[in-house]
Amino acid sequence: MLKDLLPEGFGPADLQQTEAIFTSTPLALRLPTAFGGPVVAAALNAAVRSYAPYSKSPSGCAIQTKAGTVVRGSYLENAAFNRSLAPLQSSLVAFVMRQEAFANIARVVLVESSRRTISHAAETRMVLAILAPRASFEVVTATA
Repeated sequence: MLKDLLPEGFGPADLQQTEAIFTSTPLALRLPTAFGGPVVAAALNAAVRSYAPYSKSPSGCAIQTKAGTVVRGSYLENAAFNRSLAPLQSSLVAFVMRQEAFANIARVVLVESSRRTISHAAETRMVLAILAPRASFEVVTATA
């Protein structure tokens, strides 16, 4: 049983964090006025809802299909500092749940904070080159 393998619980409180992954307060991020539209807005919404208390690098990703459907995903850090869920990964979960084919990905927008200490742009670009090489990709920087 899991309790036998992990007898002591471990979570955000053990690291002096007052919020948890799905109950954190939405962040105050704004986009430059030059950016807009539903895909960018969805990526911003995902960034606002991201959970990045350790890296202080909130980010969100939105995928738009050729049919115009938009799904989003937030960056979610793990309290144990193990693998966190990158914004593209969490948006791909929503995408796959819709039973879409990767070939249907037309556009991907990644929104990152101007105060970030890490960036997901390179890994997002690398994964998209394999899954959806014809999709457009853009990174938008939001201010706090």
